[in-house]
Amino acid sequence: MIERGSLGASFGQWRAILQEAAQSFRLWHHGVLVPALRRPWASPRPRNYGAACSLAGAQEFSRLGKLAFACLWLLVFAIPWEDAVTISDFGTSARLIGMLTGGLGVLAIIERGRVRRPAPGHIMMAYSSCSRR
Repeated sequence: MIERGSLGASFGQWRAILQEAAQSFRLWHHGVLVPALRRPWASPRPRNYGAACSLAGAQEFSRLGKLAFACLWLLVFAIPWEDAVTISDFGTSARLIGMLTGGLGVLAIIERGRVRRPAPGHIMMAYSSCSRR
């Protein structure tokens, strides 16, 4: 687990994170990796859901984190209308919103002091983007 206050992790820590994420996949038809789904009856939802969220590491965002999240949603809605607003000598409005969102996201990560553990979906996307090259 990544320690609070450090943005990097040692090779052993990243290896443990990747091994844990890889265990949540199984081989399917023709050797394709698919997420191993849990049975709905395997782990019933506890009645004290708030306590479960605090145990799982769910946290409230800071104001900067909320602002970065709001900019991310603004970017998601601005991309389809990318060519609707063009700023002379700069580009499109989606480009401006994307640069603002990226900067706020980096600042929010620095403020928080750590990076969240990647989910199995993130690892699948990274693997698929690396295998195409």
